[in-house]
Amino acid sequence: MLRTTKSKKNSIIAMVLTATVVLSGCTSMKNVIEKDNDSEIAPSKEKLNDNNEDETVKNKNEATLEDLEMSDEQESLLKDAESQSAQDAVDFNETNLSVKTELTINDVPIEKDKYSEETEATKYFSYILFQYHAALIDGETFYKKIKPHLSKEFIDMLPEKESERIAMFKSLQQVFSEQIEADIEKYSMTELDYNGMTNEGVFLRKYTLYNGKTIFYQTLLKKVDGYWKIANDEPSVGYVSQDPKQEEFKDVFIQGKDKE
Repeated sequence: MLRTTKSKKNSIIAMVLTATVVLSGCTSMKNVIEKDNDSEIAPSKEKLNDNNEDETVKNKNEATLEDLEMSDEQESLLKDAESQSAQDAVDFNETNLSVKTELTINDVPIEKDKYSEETEATKYFSYILFQYHAALIDGETFYKKIKPHLSKEFIDMLPEKESERIAMFKSLQQVFSEQIEADIEKYSMTELDYNGMTNEGVFLRKYTLYNGKTIFYQTLLKKVDGYWKIANDEPSVGYVSQDPKQEEFKDVFIQGKDKE
């Protein structure tokens, strides 16, 4: 089921806030550690007594927890988890993934000011997002190329100043590159799953890293005045390709050059 744009949180802003909170948390912890190191080394007798009381309470709580009995449902879940092998878990996950049809990648998508045709839009948006996440283009170039294709709701959630938006996308690109285990080798994407009632559509994108692992994204598109706009782009669960036969991923996508 598709979610409306208004009900979705902007994943880009969330990533910025998360990164800020993490960095702030690390800084605060560092300050606390430094203050502790500068404080009086020998604890007072009163403090030692408090610590002993805390330890007694802790031991009592641990004993109480150990005495609790598991419900039948908890025991059943634990038993199932213990009897499930790693391969069983993989098979279960693959069985429960949605089956999607991937679009064929054989040419660099045509860059247009607007996209009225869904397949053209899906291919171009996937391509430019791949270029950005793979650091084949910088944050400023990405923003200038993607801005005409962003929905009003998406733009409204970005910083007001252009310079701040560019700085944000530059920072996000750096954070993303530092967090993934390996560089992105190639990408693929599914067909657009269109919902006529909401005039929105969703497609999934898969990044394959050089270490063989994969990352999935879900992109929400909204049709505005006959043209497709990006309403959101966020990490997603994976999918199983209905047609495993995929065209060879050409170097032109890595190079960022036009097809000769």
